[in-house]
Amino acid sequence: MNPTLTQLASAGLGAAGMGADASERIAGEGWSGFTDGAFLLDLGLSLVLAAFLAAAIGYHPVRSVRARRIEEVEAPRVNVVYATVGAIIGTLVVHYGVVVGFVVFGIGGLMRFRTNLVSAGATGRVLISTLVGLCCGLKLPHVAVLATVFAFALIYLLERRSVCRLVVKGLSPERIAAAADAYRAGLETARCELVSEDKNFLKGQVAFIFFLPSATDPGELGDRLDAGVQADLRGALDWEV
Repeated sequence: MNPTLTQLASAGLGAAGMGADASERIAGEGWSGFTDGAFLLDLGLSLVLAAFLAAAIGYHPVRSVRARRIEEVEAPRVNVVYATVGAIIGTLVVHYGVVVGFVVFGIGGLMRFRTNLVSAGATGRVLISTLVGLCCGLKLPHVAVLATVFAFALIYLLERRSVCRLVVKGLSPERIAAAADAYRAGLETARCELVSEDKNFLKGQVAFIFFLPSATDPGELGDRLDAGVQADLRGALDWEV
């Protein structure tokens, strides 16, 4: 049964009234918001709890450690960043009206289809930056500052080590095992945390996925690996960082 014009008009007026009511609730406190210690504590605890719970899910002990792609290793980090985004959105909606949620989702849809980002982690950082800008525009500098401080610390903790994939190509099948042992030993000597190792005898290559220490340059590490591996076990190195 099709709705009547009266029903449509009533629904439209109701939606408009809800929007107007929600708009009235977005009254930013301005700089005085920094004096609201209870709200800042509540927001801080919400961010910490969201990050902790997302980390518990993302870094579940039974998750597969036999990753084949960098994205699989970085997935838990993305969970934590997106949970932080969700906590900020939820706080804004609860305290300042549902219209904020529609605005954020609209911005998110625009970025999803109009912005080309290199990774999901980059998308999360863009979303947090957008939310911080939205808070500034809504005259909520205390929310913007606390969210920025928390996000800054969170990104440092999650991304202080780079995830790398190293493929050693051009190996003879009978020497793949020995070459894998030699390159693995070189990575461990360089204090790299190995995540997975994949030997492909048909292609004559071995692939490693590992965490690269923050102070280590991939190019320099490649030179050190080649120098520490016997000539008959060396292969062509292909990096993905």
